[in-house]
Amino acid sequence: MENIFKVPKEQKIVNKREYEDYSNVEAIEMGYDVKLQPPETFFSIFRRLKHLQCHPSYLISFKQKQQIETFFIPNKVEEIKAEYFKGFTNITTFEIPTTITSIEEGAFDDLKNVDTIKCTFEQLKL
Repeated sequence: MENIFKVPKEQKIVNKREYEDYSNVEAIEMGYDVKLQPPETFFSIFRRLKHLQCHPSYLISFKQKQQIETFFIPNKVEEIKAEYFKGFTNITTFEIPTTITSIEEGAFDDLKNVDTIKCTFEQLKL
């Protein structure tokens, strides 16, 4: 994949001026503790986005839900809430890190097209 927007591991805040020239990006990779300012504007810039790795709480403000095909939850995320994946019906590949310890009921109800789930659970509470 050519058009990837990677937030360096040491970077903790991403401001609008840093990403406004990335409208052709197809994939975003960022760590657990990156703060987007503001998240609504951040995601609206990426019109061709198909692959996403970020804290799942950012999905709530994501408007182009239908375009995402793959989603990877970064390490350190411990919980998946029910509202995180509402409306993401086109995700086909999904990766859950070993740090997840809790998944709320109904969290994956809208993920009807998933054909690949990558995960290893050690201490999961459903």
